Amino acid sequence: MRARVAELEAELRRRDRQRQATRRESMEREAALQQQLHAARQESERLREAQMAGEQTVVDTLAANERLQADMRQANEAHRQQLSQQHQRLTSDVDRERSLRQQKEAEMGQLQHHLDRYKRAAAGREESLRQEVTSLREENASVGEANRALQADIDQLRSNQIDRLTETFNGLTTADVFSGFAMQLVDRQMAFTTSELPQLQSLIVKAQQAAQQKMQAELRQEMQQSNRRAREEATDCQVCQERERSVVLRPCNHFCICRQCAQTLQPAVSSGLHRLEPRHILVTADRPSVGAMPEAAFMAF
Repeated sequence: MRARVAELEAELRRRDRQRQATRRESMEREAALQQQLHAARQESERLREAQMAGEQTVVDTLAANERLQADMRQANEAHRQQLSQQHQRLTSDVDRERSLRQQKEAEMGQLQHHLDRYKRAAAGREESLRQEVTSLREENASVGEANRALQADIDQLRSNQIDRLTETFNGLTTADVFSGFAMQLVDRQMAFTTSELPQLQSLIVKAQQAAQQKMQAELRQEMQQSNRRAREEATDCQVCQERERSVVLRPCNHFCICRQCAQTLQPAVSSGLHRLEPRHILVTADRPSVGAMPEAAFMAF
C-alpha cells in the first residue's frame, strides 16, 4: 500500500514536472507568438505606410502623366503649326523659284532669238563682204591685165622707136649727118635709160599700188560700216530694242537692258536674284560707246 502511494506520489510529481515544463513551454510559445504578433503588427504598419506611400506615388505619377500628356498635346499642336508654316513657306519658295526659272527661260529664249538673228545678219554681211572681196579681186585682176597691156604697148612703142631710128640710120649718107645722128642717139639713149623708162615703170607701179590701195580702202570702209552696224545692233536694249543698253544685272552680269526698261523691271528683279547697277558710259568724239564692254563682248553677246 505504501509502495503504491509512493508510486502515485512519484507519478504526481512527474506529472507536475511535466505540467510545469508544458506550462513553461506554452509560456515560451506564447511569448514567441506575442513577439511574432508584434512583428506582424509592425510589418503590417510598415506595409500600410508603404501602401499609402505607393498610392501617393501613383497619384503623383498619374498627375505627372496628365501634365506630360498636356505638354505633349501642346508640343504636337505647336509642331503641327510649325510644319504647316514651313510647308507654306516651302510652297511659296517653290512657286517663286518656278516663276523665276520661267522668267529666266523666257529671257534666255529672247537672247537666243536675238543672237540667232544677229548670226543670220552677220552671215549675210559676211557673204556680202565675200562678194565685195571677189569683185575687188576681179577688178584687181582686170587692172593687172590692163597694166600688162600697157606694158605691152610700151614695149611696142620702144620697138617702133628703134625701128624708126633704124630707118633714119639707113637713110643717112654723109659723115656729118652720121656724126650728128650718133650724138643724137647717145643723147636719146641716155634720156631713154634715165628718164623715160623709169617714168613708165614708175607709172606702172603707181597704177598697181593705186589699184591695191583702192581695193583695200573699199574693203576697209565696208568692214567699218559692218562693224558699226554690228555695234549699233549689239548695243540695243533687249526689251524695247530702241534705246542703248546702260544697265548691268547683278550677280549674273547680263548687260542687256536700258535704264527706262530697268525701272519697269525693278519689281521683278528686286527679289534677290538680280541687282541693278548703272553702267558707265564713255563718250567719244563721234558717238557714245560702252566703255566697259569691248567689241569682242558685243560679238559674244
